Amino acid sequence: MTRRVLLLSSVMLHGYGVSIVADEWAKELKAFGWNTIIGCMHQDEKYRRHNVIKVGTDPIEVLDLCKKLKIDLVVAQTTPYFELLPSISGHYPTIVFEHGDPSPFFFQHDAVEREQIRQNKIRNVYPHVSRVLASSHFLRYDIEWPSASVVPLGCDHVADFGPKEHSNNANSRPLKIGSLMRLGEGEALYKGVDLYAQLADFFKDDPSIEFQIMGRGEESDRQRWESLGVKTFLNSTDVERSTYLRDLDVLFSPSLWEGFNLPVVEAAASGTVGVAFDIGAHPETTPFLVRDLNDFKVLLETWIHDRALLSDVSQTAYSFARSKFRWSESARGLAGYLDEVLNLKLLALGRSESAPRRVLRVVKREGLVGSTKLIWSKFGISVSRDR
Repeated sequence: MTRRVLLLSSVMLHGYGVSIVADEWAKELKAFGWNTIIGCMHQDEKYRRHNVIKVGTDPIEVLDLCKKLKIDLVVAQTTPYFELLPSISGHYPTIVFEHGDPSPFFFQHDAVEREQIRQNKIRNVYPHVSRVLASSHFLRYDIEWPSASVVPLGCDHVADFGPKEHSNNANSRPLKIGSLMRLGEGEALYKGVDLYAQLADFFKDDPSIEFQIMGRGEESDRQRWESLGVKTFLNSTDVERSTYLRDLDVLFSPSLWEGFNLPVVEAAASGTVGVAFDIGAHPETTPFLVRDLNDFKVLLETWIHDRALLSDVSQTAYSFARSKFRWSESARGLAGYLDEVLNLKLLALGRSESAPRRVLRVVKREGLVGSTKLIWSKFGISVSRDR
């Protein structure tokens, strides 16, 4: 029997990671017996689809919608939808999926408000929902909810061009260094915008390096970056993003906080090594980490003169991302928690799913071998595939 989940996301707009997440989950969850309705406050033409609808934050409105659409479970992945979940938890199972919040320190104009939102979730939201999930192990502690379970995201929404090789002729062409981020001022501090500008300025007279940047922004953003000698791509399509990531030699994320860092993973999945600072969730999303800009400068100078080494690290990054971050596996993990939470609710109501139907659902989600391991694990017995 197919179930229906309402997934609440503040935006379904091109250029926002949460929109990619909601869209990819909706596609993949079908294979695990879940149809997804995405509720949002803002959407654009890219996401005008039959399963994406406008939804407010009034609990009565959401409850009426759930009844009309025969929803079985509600998941929220952004504020302000997190805050309404406790009001509907008595009627439907509810799950928080956290992508995290950068420290209020990075937003001096509304730091107090952001800290209030953070503390309110800890005190008044997480304790009153069925489950709290997060996209990285780092986030479990950053949101101050260590019992949260982790469901990593995927990267195979970007085109797969296969692994990439570089010519070992250091003088063949400039090394293309790029970044991918939203370019507005509001997020500039935590995204490390000024650090990327410093890096471009340091190498501005070096003909062996070319700097580029892509992101959602305004024409004024283009003018700023191009005045620094940085080739700029604004509001690009998905195809243009994939081509951009593939054509780069190195993607650098100067971000000072990320709950997952999708651009680094997208770059690696496109065959381009992604480098980030050794902070936040970065160690979970790339093996190529630096402590500061000086570390990264040394790395660049090494790769400029050794393109064979650059080929090796690019292929390592590609294999790392493509093997570890798949949307089918992300949806499988999420579906497991959806099934678990819904069955606990049904059990409490005295009408839990029948044993044969539950077994079929687990087999469909985990596969025959995986299901066997899961069953044996209930008895404390470890089963290895390598026997």
